Amino acid sequence: MDATWPRAKEFVRHTPALAAMRRVRLVALERSRYRVRKQPRRGCLSTLEAAAAALALLEEGEERFRPLLVAFDRMIDRQIALAAAEGRTIVPDARAMRASRPLPPELEGDLSRIVLVQGETVRRWGEPGPASAPPLRGGGVVGVDLIQWAALRLSSRERFDAFLATGRTLSPQQAAYLGLSLEDLAGALPREGFGSAWSAFSRPDDVHVSWGFFASNELDKLRGARLSSQVDLRAAAKVVLNRRVRTPDDALWELEVPVPPPLGRGRCGARLAALEAILLGVREGRKPLAARSVSTALS
Repeated sequence: MDATWPRAKEFVRHTPALAAMRRVRLVALERSRYRVRKQPRRGCLSTLEAAAAALALLEEGEERFRPLLVAFDRMIDRQIALAAAEGRTIVPDARAMRASRPLPPELEGDLSRIVLVQGETVRRWGEPGPASAPPLRGGGVVGVDLIQWAALRLSSRERFDAFLATGRTLSPQQAAYLGLSLEDLAGALPREGFGSAWSAFSRPDDVHVSWGFFASNELDKLRGARLSSQVDLRAAAKVVLNRRVRTPDDALWELEVPVPPPLGRGRCGARLAALEAILLGVREGRKPLAARSVSTALS
């Protein structure tokens, strides 16, 4: 469908013959070259780019169709040059626009009190119940267990990474989803031991930065107390990027920040590293010291 991204979607949805056709999804590994249009979300391609990608897969020859993309690049460059000759700008400075949008005051200026936190949870399933208990008939989700909690103190690079004993054994599928092995969980701490370890790490004036509040809410239930101060980086990134972002990977993509090496075990460690990169990315351009390195940002 050759149309704007929203309109192409409407065409398919409202045309029964098109909606009934078999679909194949292309996964865009690179950002679209269509620089004169703002892509509404990650993975959007122009019609020509999608056609070239599909042909390359069908014909098993990416180089064969590269001239299409070369011609496309020339067309885009020509549009930009003609606009510039007329004193117009059709490619906005995304970084300047991001730098002009507000951040929570806790994320501006000094970051010495910032502690990035990330948790991983698994669902707790109930056993199949009798007919008198319809909510759990056939089994169902009855709760959530916090199984890993990690933190990074930006000022000192101190790290906290602990597993919590839940009294249940994770399935191999659950462990694989979290990027862990069952051996990783062998040293899980009981509730009291985890609480003592976290209390030894945390400080009363810490400002905790997380991606949403889901995992930290489970931590609050476990400890019986809330974190001293907390900021939602997902909400801040949404304002700075002026678009919805669901996962840290989405924010890294939108900020054009490379995926950083993990700062701990499993998906939790990878996401903790992503939070640091996102925080420094949304601060970029606000003042000379806000650069993409913690040492510079904290100087």
